[in-house]
Amino acid sequence: MKLPWGLTQATGAQGNGIVVFDDHPTPLPPDTNEPPAKDNGTHAGINRKPAALRMVESFLLPPTQQAVDGCTLDGSPAPCDCATGACD
Repeated sequence: MKLPWGLTQATGAQGNGIVVFDDHPTPLPPDTNEPPAKDNGTHAGINRKPAALRMVESFLLPPTQQAVDGCTLDGSPAPCDCATGACD
């Protein structure tokens, strides 16, 4: 997984954050700032992933109300690479 340009990785609960999911879409979007020629379902699909729902829940609801990593493998935090099962 690669980090977004200019950002550093943080661990543990945070007051805010950004998470990059890799859903391995097909076809890949273009490298230019243009919409893909064909919808690959990624934008409408990530919000249905259990890991994304866990993150939103922990951010919005007490007692946590912090940004936490919802992607896990074998019970441990993991990059949100959906091909590995970490988004389930």
